[in-house]
Amino acid sequence: MSDPAVTPTTAAGVLRAAAVDGPGGPACPTRGRPRSVAADEAILDATLDLFADRGFEGVSIEAVAEQAGVAKSTVYRRYPTKIDLVMAAWRHCSPDAEGPIETGSIDTDLLAAAHRLRAVFTQSAIGRAIPSALAASARFPEFAEAHHAFIADRRAPILATVEHAVAAGRLRPDTDPVLLIDLISGPIFYRALNSGGTLTDADLEAIVTHALASFR
Repeated sequence: MSDPAVTPTTAAGVLRAAAVDGPGGPACPTRGRPRSVAADEAILDATLDLFADRGFEGVSIEAVAEQAGVAKSTVYRRYPTKIDLVMAAWRHCSPDAEGPIETGSIDTDLLAAAHRLRAVFTQSAIGRAIPSALAASARFPEFAEAHHAFIADRRAPILATVEHAVAAGRLRPDTDPVLLIDLISGPIFYRALNSGGTLTDADLEAIVTHALASFR
């Protein structure tokens, strides 16, 4: 008999559990048994949903297991701590980090990066979770450290693009790549999180043009 403490209580959860763990609940693990992709996706999607709705403090193994339709042990085997679970959800649900954009025109490169960032807010599941991430970073040092590392990894390709432009003489030798990217990303974040609305293509082009003018 399945443990009522870890069995999904809704019909949708039961059906999802059957698809993920099998109709009789999770089978006993066997050596070399591959992880279920369906379980992984269900867990990480549920985690990000809970994080967006309830914040970091509202994410628990029990709540994730119930929403994902899996046993708590299925979550624990994959993610031994809450910070492991939450950051895995961020990596899973974020647009893939791509390599440096190198078109030969720094204007074009940075405009493409601005479009990517705007899409994070408007076309990805991560956009809805960003306000909760800002709040969690201010209150939970362990999340702040992990999230800052995540952001640094995502920014690395475009920072490399700027560094290459400096080396090629397309920008001034004293250009600060981090500051330049902040000048472009800052208005996008502010519009999405504070003043509301979405920046147009013309807005993004103006932002990039004005930011670059400081480093020509």
